[in-house]
Amino acid sequence: MRPIFLASALCLLCVCSVSAQDNIAALAAICDQAAASPLDQTRPAGIPGVEIDKVDPKIAVPACEAAAKAAPNDPRIAYQLGRAYFAAKTYESARAQYVKADQAGHGLASNNLAVLYAEGQGVAQDQEKARELLEKAAFAGVALAMNTLGTRYYEGKLVPQDYKEAFYWFEKGAAAGMSLSMGNIALLYEKGQGTRQDYVQARYWFEKAAAKGHVVAMAKLGFYYTNGFGGPKDYGEARRWYEKAIAAGNTDPIVRSNLQALVQRASRPRDYVRRAVPSVARSSDPIRCYGGRMVACPGGACWQPSC
Repeated sequence: MRPIFLASALCLLCVCSVSAQDNIAALAAICDQAAASPLDQTRPAGIPGVEIDKVDPKIAVPACEAAAKAAPNDPRIAYQLGRAYFAAKTYESARAQYVKADQAGHGLASNNLAVLYAEGQGVAQDQEKARELLEKAAFAGVALAMNTLGTRYYEGKLVPQDYKEAFYWFEKGAAAGMSLSMGNIALLYEKGQGTRQDYVQARYWFEKAAAKGHVVAMAKLGFYYTNGFGGPKDYGEARRWYEKAIAAGNTDPIVRSNLQALVQRASRPRDYVRRAVPSVARSSDPIRCYGGRMVACPGGACWQPSC
């Protein structure tokens, strides 16, 4: 009887263990649906992620609290709970979770913790600590942090202005696939800041950024193709890029005016055609950022803080 009893007990333990694992997985899945980041490479396959400004704290906070209670040592769950608290504007709680995930090596948590220190949200403002955390995130492969560092060096914000250092970090971000960094490299080539002035390279990088949905880059290409910057003039391509910029959300009246000039130009008799002279899209135009957020381009360089 004793062997039978032990075998039965072991079976019960196995059933309980499987049931507990299934419960943890189910809770984590709900948290993933509510608060996973689109930029998090550790999120499960099939989970698209939720942009930081679209996280619903009423759903995400209880879901991720339950998941964190079931899996207290999972850095991804801690990071997602931090995002949920951030969405609820309970910044001290967000910081505690970001610290936990950061200490476990979660790069995006390091990035978001840097934002809290930079903005003084849930902690005393500490720009040096913010810079250290940004560098930690960047060296961990977080493209968002690379672009933010590049922007800081470009603007001379809290660090000495250094265009070469800005170019270095934008190159890193672009290599990691970030459209904002691609657009910023194009900007530096256009202005000859941190590198030689090269309109061919500027057009190349604006095209790469535009292909990823960078709205300002689309408008820039309209200007480049109209005026033959970095390559031959092509009014058809110019018109196409202006139309794409407007369709993607660019509301700059200059862009619309430039498009209208091209349309009118195409409708005139050939011997009456006059050259349209579009203007560069203003650098303060909102753009569709990596991950879908709408951000601005202060000082010309475009960036997104949190993820």
